[in-house]
Parts: sequence; structure tokens; C-alpha cells
Amino acid sequence: MLPSELTALVVFFEQLGLALCGAACLWGIFFSVNAETTKEEGKKKIFNEISNKLFIPFTLGFVISTLVWLIRIFSRSGFASRHTFNLFSNLSQMSQYVERSVPVLWLVFIFFSLAFIIFSSFWKKKFPHLVRTFYLVSFILVFILISFPTGVANFTNDHLFFIKHGFPLIFTIGTVMIVDFLFFFTRSSLRAKRAIFPYFTTLNKFIWIGLGIHFFTDWVNAAQIALTPVFYFVQIVTAVIIINGMLFTGPLTEVIISGVSERRVKPLEKKWGIISGISGVISFSSWTSLTLATLLPNVPLSLSYLLAIYVIKLVVIYVAFLFIEWMTDIPLSFVNTN
Repeated sequence: MLPSELTALVVFFEQLGLALCGAACLWGIFFSVNAETTKEEGKKKIFNEISNKLFIPFTLGFVISTLVWLIRIFSRSGFASRHTFNLFSNLSQMSQYVERSVPVLWLVFIFFSLAFIIFSSFWKKKFPHLVRTFYLVSFILVFILISFPTGVANFTNDHLFFIKHGFPLIFTIGTVMIVDFLFFFTRSSLRAKRAIFPYFTTLNKFIWIGLGIHFFTDWVNAAQIALTPVFYFVQIVTAVIIINGMLFTGPLTEVIISGVSERRVKPLEKKWGIISGISGVISFSSWTSLTLATLLPNVPLSLSYLLAIYVIKLVVIYVAFLFIEWMTDIPLSFVNTN
């Protein structure tokens, strides 16, 4: 049986993969619907292409979540906590989730996804016609799996914890990763930027909705919250997310959309290129840290150590971002007119 802290990390990556799958399905459907409603052929083509390309992050999330779930199955592990949050306290009950309804849904999700991946590899021409249906069915399955990772029998507060901290991840960290993917995918095409960037405000609204759900559920259960170092760390990281979100949905979004407008095309100023990269890194790093901290509310580290780890994580991810940018040789600039 895995130690509870290690199991928390395993659950974190499973939830992370499912959040990416769910967000890819959600926004894949969104852009597919927009492709049908728009009258401009150029945008129709771009929306369809974006919808199809979102199958890439879906596949990545599918691989991550499936591998992690298999680890949980073969370890036969529950998630036990002996600390103040009293989450996953009934180990015997939680460990039995492998024998109940969730594995059936997991197997359906795995075989359904694998079948579609194989199908799309051999019959690529039919892929665009079936991908929206695939996204819809997969989103329903992911929504259930991310909300009930420990099963649905003998409903307890532990199950409720996952419901209120599960599906909002599709709107928060999952959508954050989709925004990053859209940035990366459209970097070499001005036409794609003009079609996609105006919708970033819509994506960010869903991120705020997810954050609002977290706030509301935590406020409802405020009396049960222990004032641990992790609690204060979560409040600080949440404040960082809010400040970063206000920047991204405000002046930065205006600059990004203005830079690719049809009236004028101008390069992104160096300072805004740096701000854009830092903002994306802060967003991804903060949401992953917040999600993991929620699963480990009583990790035996002081607030200063937690903040130090958080800062180091930011630096590492930003260096990785710069390395990817250097390897692809495509700077964050909107002068490309392809």
C-alpha cells in the first residue's frame, strides 16, 4: 500500500490528467459549435482546426490519468489521512473503490478513448465529423471520474470533498493549460490569432467561475478548516492567482487582442512578451500548487518552506518555458502574417 502522502501525489496527477481531458473536450465542443455558427469561411476553417487539434492535449491528459489510475489499481491503495481535515479517514471503505462502479467507468473511458485514437489514426478523413460526439461523451465520463475518484457507494464527506474540488479543476487548471496550448498553437499564424484571441476572455471567465466554486465551497465549510501552514499557503497562492488573473484579463488581454487586430498589426513589445510568459507560468504553477496543497492539507512543512518550494517551482517552469521557446525558435511576437 502506498503511503498516504505518495498516494496524494498520485491522485494529484490523476486529477491533473482528467482536468486536461475535460477542458480539451469542453473547448473542443465550444470551437466546433462556433465553426458551425460563423459565416466567415476563414474562421470556420480555423475553429474546426482548433477543435481537432485539441485532441492533442486530450490525448496527453488521457495518457497521464490512465497510467496514474493503473498505478492506483495495482497498488490497491486507499487514501488515508490521520490529520485534522479528516479526509479519506475510512481507509477500508476507500480502498474498496476498485471493486465498485468507478473502475467500470474507467474501463469504458479507456477503451472508448483508445478506440477513437486508433480509429482516427486509420480513418483521418472521418475524424472531424466524429470528434464533437467523442468530446461530448468523453466530457461526461471525465466529469464523473474527476468528481468521484473514490467511488459513489456509501456516500460520505470524503466523496463530497472530491466533488467540490474535482470538476472545478476542468474550469481552472484544465482551462489554463488549454489557454497555454492555444497560445503555442497559434504563435505562427496571424489569422489564427485573430480568430482565437478574442475568445480568451471567455476562457478566463470560466477560470474565474472555477475559482468562485472553490471559494464558495471553502466558505461553506470554513468551520472545519484547520489553520495550518498549508492553509495560509493556499491563501497566498490564491491571492497570486487573483492578481495574475486581473492582469491577464485586463491590460494584457487588451494588448494581445489589439496586437493582432485587422486595423493594425504590431509586434508585441518586449516587456509585454516577458509579462505574457511570466503570467502563463504563474498561472500554471499556482493552480498545480493549489490543487496539490488541497490534497495535502497537513504536510509537515512550515510556511516559509512551502513558499520557497513554490518560488523554486516558478523559476524552474519559467526556465523550461524559455527553453521550449528557444528550441522552437518562435518568439512571442505577433508580426508573423502567415
